[in-house]
Amino acid sequence: MHVRIVAASPDSVFPEKMIPSTGNVADSDAVNHIIDADGALYVMDCGYAHKTKMGGWIEGDVQFLVRVRKTFRMETLKSYNPTHPKVTKNELVSILSREEPVRYIEFKDEEGTPFHLITNRLDLTEEEILDTYQNRWYVEFFFKWLKQHVKVSLLISHSPVGIWNQMYIELITCALDELCD
Repeated sequence: MHVRIVAASPDSVFPEKMIPSTGNVADSDAVNHIIDADGALYVMDCGYAHKTKMGGWIEGDVQFLVRVRKTFRMETLKSYNPTHPKVTKNELVSILSREEPVRYIEFKDEEGTPFHLITNRLDLTEEEILDTYQNRWYVEFFFKWLKQHVKVSLLISHSPVGIWNQMYIELITCALDELCD
């Protein structure tokens, strides 16, 4: 399942759009159905990070913040001194030679794990980029909640419609159980 989560505020987070998947749909293909050029900032993990997709988003005025792999190739155009203690690199880079520059931020979390981010939001500060990427974890929290409360131990159907129907039935059952407690 591919989900678009809206983080309207720290207290208002909700799933807005879901794409069912039978596991044979790559993240890079599903993203075409989740992204709209609507002025929102789309925050995504590594599976969605493809240069050609990002090039299309730039052309379509889609704002994005994407985690990329360490091996992601790009050309550094300009380096800046990091101003945030967790940030190890802050650069203006080119991901495709014909595209406008994007920003590359590398930071380490509390455990020392490096993260590599690319965004076309050049107006954001390092802190705003880190805070925004941290909000991407709401997607993970949603899936954790779904796994804990909606017990789908066996898929009855492997078609998208069948998966949707089973998910709706499970969600309704979960909601009714909560009302009855």
